[in-house]
Formats: sequence, structure tokens, C-alpha cells
Amino acid sequence: MALDGTLGLDPLAARQKLQLRSLEVERLLAATGATPARVGTKIDAALDIGAEHDPVTVAGTIGVHDLAVAMKDSQDFAFGWRDLDLAIRELVLPGVMPGAERTGAPIHLALDHLKLN
Repeated sequence: MALDGTLGLDPLAARQKLQLRSLEVERLLAATGATPARVGTKIDAALDIGAEHDPVTVAGTIGVHDLAVAMKDSQDFAFGWRDLDLAIRELVLPGVMPGAERTGAPIHLALDHLKLN
């Protein structure tokens, strides 16, 4: 994982470039106990995150590879895929910054492409 950019604490503000290469999430999720399923996958991402003011914006690419989801104690449910590639032109998240007015404005997502194998 690589993170490059600026971060301010008072007021909270960030302009970041996030890079993930083959991040394996199974052990991370297992450690949190947050899911009743086993989730094995590797994530690649290259994201530009703008959280300098409201709304927060995100653009870039995300790849989720070799996803395998199965219930921990059962064979009744499982799913997966080989590759999911997502190119985000713009993701706008209003009202998530501390102190931001909660206007009920919708989340806006514009994709360049979505591919699933």
C-alpha cells in the first residue's frame, strides 16, 4: 500500500493518491470478525481522493481479483469471480466531512467502465 499527498487535522482535509497492489483482505476481515463469511480476494487500486472540503470526491481504478466468498460453517452458500475491474470517472460523496451540512444530496457515481469475469 502506498499513500501520497497532504493531510490536515484542524480542519480535517486531505488530498491523497492511494495505491494498492495485491492487497489480500481475508486476514484483515477475519481479524475484525465483521463478516460471517470467509472472503478471499486480492485488491488493486489507484485512487485520487479529494477530501479538502465537502463533498468528498474519488476518481481512479479498482480491481478485485479471485474473489471467493463462502459461509464459515456451511457449504450452502458461496460465490466468486475471477476479475472485477472498475474505472471511476467521478464519485461524489456529499455530507461525509466532519461539520458538513447533511442536505440529503445524492451520491453521484460516473463510471468509465465496469468489467466482470
